[in-house]
Amino acid sequence: KSFKVGIRRRWLGGLTQALSAAGGIWLITEITTKVSHAAEDWIKDHGNYYTALVLAVSAIWFLWHVYEVRSVAFNLPTTDTRIGIRYGNLFEQPTDWLIGVGEFFDSDLGHVVSQNSLHGKLINITYGGDTALFRALVDNALAGVKGIKTQRSIAPKTKYDIGTTAVLARSPHKVFLVAMSYTDPETSKASSDVPTLWNALRGALASVRNHGNGAPLSLPLIGNGK
Repeated sequence: KSFKVGIRRRWLGGLTQALSAAGGIWLITEITTKVSHAAEDWIKDHGNYYTALVLAVSAIWFLWHVYEVRSVAFNLPTTDTRIGIRYGNLFEQPTDWLIGVGEFFDSDLGHVVSQNSLHGKLINITYGGDTALFRALVDNALAGVKGIKTQRSIAPKTKYDIGTTAVLARSPHKVFLVAMSYTDPETSKASSDVPTLWNALRGALASVRNHGNGAPLSLPLIGNGK
């Protein structure tokens, strides 16, 4: 997959690098054959091997250039925190997860919660598409948290402040659901902005600190698709 993505994004640059490698080999060959008759004779006698070598080196240089790095990691100075950025499936990470949802913590798949969103995939993959179970877990996690009753035409009708985080069990890990976007009560469309996302992350990370027990945490690009 790294090669497939890399070729799609940087094939022209990779081709340029491959031609540069071939040109470099040709230059060295020209210089060598000018000062060494033995080298010139070897290339004449083994032209197929020489051509195969040039093609192989060019191909390797092309693949090296286009390869899409799938992860990077670094330590935060003066802390014991290590951050890793990785291309992959969040639901395959053996860690706690942090996933953004709307202020109503909706559970109905379809019009309200897209099955293609991380919210929808969480319900389908982790809880087997059982929206009733998911709703019960969320309600239990939010018990005692102050919400605001609304006149929304569909359930749930209670919305929560941005940054409110529900902690769900996912043995042996946890799922942190954070309210990171506003939801239009009529259309159920989500909306957010940079200050809202910062407030959401502040609340979510406070919950992770209180309930995560220092375990590794995986989260997507917050705000992507909002």
